[in-house]
Amino acid sequence: MDPVQIKNALKDAGISQSDIARACQVTPGHVHRVILGMSISHPVQAVIAAAIERPVEEVFPKRYSSKRSVARIRELARVAEDARAAR
Repeated sequence: MDPVQIKNALKDAGISQSDIARACQVTPGHVHRVILGMSISHPVQAVIAAAIERPVEEVFPKRYSSKRSVARIRELARVAEDARAAR
C-alpha cells in the first residue's frame, strides 16, 4: 500500500496516527515517518497493519516482500564475493 492508502485505511477504521503512537509508545511523528517509508519499525508497522486488519506484508510490501529479501541477500553475497576476490 502507498502512504495515502494507509492513511485512508486508518481513517476508515477510525484510528489516528496518534492512537498508533500511543499504542507503540512512540511519537506521532515517528508513526508518520514509518507510514511514509522514511523510518522502519516492525512494532509500528505491525500495529498499523493490525489496526486496518491487513497483513503487514500487504501494507508494507517493500519491507516484507520475500522476493525483495532474496534479491537483497544475493546482492550482498555478490558484494562480499567481489570483496574477497579483490584481496
